[in-house]
Amino acid sequence: MGTQSLKERYGFDFMGSFDENGITRVQRGSDWGFFNKDENLVTGMKYQYAYSFRKGFACVQESGKWGLINLVGEEVLPCEYTLEEARTKQAALSQ
Repeated sequence: MGTQSLKERYGFDFMGSFDENGITRVQRGSDWGFFNKDENLVTGMKYQYAYSFRKGFACVQESGKWGLINLVGEEVLPCEYTLEEARTKQAALSQ
């Protein structure tokens, strides 16, 4: 099923393309989360914003602060940092 059909089926306002891990970021209203090709949410729709995964980690925003999650939705860096700090830690973890 194409992403447009899935977007409509699940009521997402935004749905990106699936990445090499079979995951895409999605938005419903002002909430962001991640959805996989098995049609399951990897995370809840709980983030203010979310960037796509890069090398196994994604920057996510909660309560105005940034953190990182891994491919299974586990928080590996709590949302306590600026975006720049989270991206620096993402780069270090990805090496």
